[in-house]
Amino acid sequence: MAESSGYGSPSTRWTDSWAVLLGGEPGIGKSTLSLQIPLMQSSLRTLYVTGEESSSQVKMRSERLGGDASGCIIYPQTDIEEVIQAASVEQPDVMIVDSVQTMFTDRVDSTPGSVSQIKEVASMLL
Repeated sequence: MAESSGYGSPSTRWTDSWAVLLGGEPGIGKSTLSLQIPLMQSSLRTLYVTGEESSSQVKMRSERLGGDASGCIIYPQTDIEEVIQAASVEQPDVMIVDSVQTMFTDRVDSTPGSVSQIKEVASMLL
């Protein structure tokens, strides 16, 4: 049996934390692309955190896209402390946060989407 570095195919259990940031103009398809991950890799237990849409909106989009959503937990939330707590309880293989600019923490005295909020939220996720 070959040794694994922890990275590689989605069937491999990742051993280290890492993050991918998708950027682009509004409406370009970042949310759709992000949702396709759990739909195409249903063996991955995925916590899909949505700060911009309701659970029913995400569910309707997933039905339009097709695929298997059985491994996907949709969690509408913008409080990053609540998100981290949910991740601790659910222990997902993958967590998708759509979008980081809608998340906030009480540790920073500014509005969600501000540079200081985004920096703090991102650091808490890593």
